[in-house]
Amino acid sequence: MSLAYLTKQDEVIFSFGDFTSEMCLTQESFEEAMRFRYACYDESGLPTGEEGQKGSFQDAFDLQENARIILIRKNGQPVGTIRNMVYCKEYSWLPTYITTYHKEKLRTPFQEEQAFLESSRFAITSQLEGRDSRIIQGLLFRTQDLANWAERTAYFLTQVRDSHAKFYHRYMHFYADSETIMDIGLNTVIMRVDPPFRCDFPYSSYEFLKLDPYVIQAAYMNCLRKRKHFQPNTTVKP
Repeated sequence: MSLAYLTKQDEVIFSFGDFTSEMCLTQESFEEAMRFRYACYDESGLPTGEEGQKGSFQDAFDLQENARIILIRKNGQPVGTIRNMVYCKEYSWLPTYITTYHKEKLRTPFQEEQAFLESSRFAITSQLEGRDSRIIQGLLFRTQDLANWAERTAYFLTQVRDSHAKFYHRYMHFYADSETIMDIGLNTVIMRVDPPFRCDFPYSSYEFLKLDPYVIQAAYMNCLRKRKHFQPNTTVKP
């Protein structure tokens, strides 16, 4: 089902200068996110999904109703994306990537009926560097913070390259919840943080981390309500 009446502005969660953080709520923006994800993964030499999907990278989890595809734009062009998934009763405990493939590898005993947020498929453009690149990362982290609040989850999991684990621990207070796991050709580790989510990374003074919480929380909740009426198609055009 597609919400054909939506405009691009309806997908915006918040803005910062030339940047916007958006939730994909139409087939058009969903496909754009999948193509952007493919381009980033392909450029980095990472696996990009099933054969026959060249030019677009999606998996079955992207199509689940508990998935939220976030797209960061600069001047209207995609520059960053991430997938947030909520594991909770409202969605009949639909699986996530980690519960499907790595649940037994978690150090913290997994509780089948405890809600959590999972982020994955992180990608940012290589065309922007320096301050712009840090802003993109910050916007993605800020949107994850919103998701954790809005979904009312007990904790937050993400799977990162093991070389990035120290960054997540030092600046965002995640801790390793698994040993090193080989996944899509990379050495990775599952990181966990319990609310409240807190960022102490060097660019935490940027204004986007100080946006009026009531305004952006309301915008995120509005996007969530619309998300319930959008089901992406299984075929993504290259």
